[in-house]
Amino acid sequence: MGKKKKDTMELRFYEVPQGEYVLALLGDNWIRDYGHDESNLHFHNLMEIGYCKNGTGELILNEETKRYEPAMVSIIPQNYPHVTISDIAEGPSYWEYLFFDPMVMIQELYPDNAVMQKKVLQMINRKALFFHEWENRGISVLVKMLMDEMRQKKNHFNDCVRGLLIAFVASVILRLVLLFIISAMGRLFHICYLSQDASGSVDIAYSY
Repeated sequence: MGKKKKDTMELRFYEVPQGEYVLALLGDNWIRDYGHDESNLHFHNLMEIGYCKNGTGELILNEETKRYEPAMVSIIPQNYPHVTISDIAEGPSYWEYLFFDPMVMIQELYPDNAVMQKKVLQMINRKALFFHEWENRGISVLVKMLMDEMRQKKNHFNDCVRGLLIAFVASVILRLVLLFIISAMGRLFHICYLSQDASGSVDIAYSY
């Protein structure tokens, strides 16, 4: 698969329908060959949630290239370069997407605290997340519930979507914090050497 160009990137501007919280791109229209008719990465003005229902290929997230397969979730920040490229030999892929403005939900989580709102927005816009459904059941269930609500649009669906989005954003914040802690601990307690003396005891040296 050809490497996509980063020198020229395309802005794909989406708008959430008036009176709703989410723009949902669902259904058979999103069964397609992805990425083969475009040469550049693109980015969005909204946060993108993707769920792969069928197919295989590559998801390029800025500098990283990841393989995708069914039951995988992507969470891509605003203004984050990316592109999906399906495997030609395997046929079309089936992705469904949700787009929303994360600041709307962050303001719900941290009302009257503009400083915290800005910090949280910066944190969730720093890194894309991509994982198998089984790697994070909580977030995956929320994604599928959101898609079902937007697909069916029953009475009071907007209230349900609002609650699910707040829970989703809070879960993403928690996952990013945990990833940061794991990374920091790994750097803090990096094992420099492991030696065993004649008596059989083990000495471990750490760098701080």
